[in-house]
Amino acid sequence: MKKLFKITLKPEALEEALPLITEHTVRCRSDRGNVISEAYQSLDDPCVVYLLSAFDTPENEKLHEGSEGDKAFIRKMQGKEAAPVEMLNWRQLV
Repeated sequence: MKKLFKITLKPEALEEALPLITEHTVRCRSDRGNVISEAYQSLDDPCVVYLLSAFDTPENEKLHEGSEGDKAFIRKMQGKEAAPVEMLNWRQLV
């Protein structure tokens, strides 16, 4: 299942946070079972970033969520968000 996360960044943290998000997204692509790992920045509001990710099995997703790399990313991002990270509910139409 694909997961979509919305991260709203503080304007003053944008320059520091975007490279962290890019690094995390690229690193996730090498995690076992990763099917997709992409990051998108809103053109309407540059402080809004969406992360799209999916893993081939729930087990590999749990490995990712418990990984040191994922924990380190969360630690590095603390204080840079203007709002709590949201996991959006959605479905693919096509």
